[in-house]
Amino acid sequence: MKRGKTMANTNDEVSTYTVFVGTSTEGASEGLYSLRLEAGLGRLSLLETIPSKDNPTFLAVDQECRRLYSADRPGRDGLVKAWSIDP
Repeated sequence: MKRGKTMANTNDEVSTYTVFVGTSTEGASEGLYSLRLEAGLGRLSLLETIPSKDNPTFLAVDQECRRLYSADRPGRDGLVKAWSIDP
């Protein structure tokens, strides 16, 4: 997974962030999504789809922004997964 950086615009700096979204996979959703948020422009674009059929509905990132944790619900039992975040 890629992490966002601050990118230069023609005249101003535009702060960009990586946003992670976990979804229930009971419908058409595929699991985890990483998106780029360009805060000053109000633009959100898809970076990557990370397939996970275990309903990753709660997410947390560690303090160094190197790991993404997902609390999954594959059936009735709970499961925690760790994902690496590329710089």
